[in-house]
Amino acid sequence: MTKRLMRSQTRAMLGGVCGGLAEYLEVEDNLIRLLFVMFTLFSGVGVLVYIALWLILPVAGLTSQSAHEQLSQGADDIVRRAQAIGEDVRRAAESSRRPGVLVLGVTLLLVGVAFLLQVIGIRWMQWFTLNTLWPAVPILAGLVMIWHWLAGAGGRSPDE
Repeated sequence: MTKRLMRSQTRAMLGGVCGGLAEYLEVEDNLIRLLFVMFTLFSGVGVLVYIALWLILPVAGLTSQSAHEQLSQGADDIVRRAQAIGEDVRRAAESSRRPGVLVLGVTLLLVGVAFLLQVIGIRWMQWFTLNTLWPAVPILAGLVMIWHWLAGAGGRSPDE
């Protein structure tokens, strides 16, 4: 039997593209996901390729469809998934009174203002570039994680 490239229903996180590619190439799903993230961060093409594959590839286990039906179903899948993600974000925003959300919001605000000041040409902001921002991102994420862990543990040791 000939192996066909299809979107996976069983190994899907978003649209099944990475799961389908992983099945086809016989590699780990997360390796394909990591490659898409890298292509997105370094060239911006990862998202475009993912969406194109989501639209073009048929879903595994479904009967064969015409190209028009495949595109239509892929577009409908993308719309449904985007609506579900939007609803999840809305629900999380409504119920989030946690300090981590505040820290993230303030951080995004400050970074945005700093980039704006740099674009405007404020001299003292010339040091603020993407090269100096990237190391701050994992540092901030680590601090937020430690803060959440300490708040969740309530000062107790993890063994208690």
